Amino acid sequence: MHTGVQMKYVSRLTTPDARVGEDESSLLDHCGFAVRRKNKRSDGMGTKEIPAEGMVCLLAAAAVIWIFGRIIRKRKFARDYPYEKKMLLTAAEYRFYKVLKEQCDRHRLLICPKVRMEDFLSVTDRRNRNRYREFIKSRHIDFILCDRDLHMLAGVELDDASHNTPAAERTDAFKDHVFKKIGLPLYRVPAAPGQYTARIRKIIDELI
Repeated sequence: MHTGVQMKYVSRLTTPDARVGEDESSLLDHCGFAVRRKNKRSDGMGTKEIPAEGMVCLLAAAAVIWIFGRIIRKRKFARDYPYEKKMLLTAAEYRFYKVLKEQCDRHRLLICPKVRMEDFLSVTDRRNRNRYREFIKSRHIDFILCDRDLHMLAGVELDDASHNTPAAERTDAFKDHVFKKIGLPLYRVPAAPGQYTARIRKIIDELI
């Protein structure tokens, strides 16, 4: 009698664990995973092995989630449009522009402000095109002077205090070399409002 109660008690303890193990194994097998059953003679920790097919499924799912996340973020940024307008020229550039325009109007010259270098330059080295594009695609010239048919005559840079840093000096030297290469003058005007008129007149006299 005592033995029967003991057997019944053991059966109640082992049966649910076995059923859970079978359910777990069935679920993992359905998802493409293989389970190594616990060895009763080991330390009881057990191990699980994920086959190559399961790893491929996991990586594919992660890739899909990542792609959809990027799409959603891009759509959100596109909807937000976090921009506002600002002045095309700084206050110092605009003061210079008004004097420059007054003198250019007298000689029927056109002024194109803030022109990106890539808009009037093309890279001749086709093999290293992207490398050389990096130097011109984000840099601009303060003012480009043109004739009435928009043929470029010269560039004009207003050199204020921001041009005194080592990085700015390297950029200025690069621009100087580029204009020399394309056969156009690049004039540099110090940011001194009282001297603008005389300096601009001298530039125009050299061009016409």
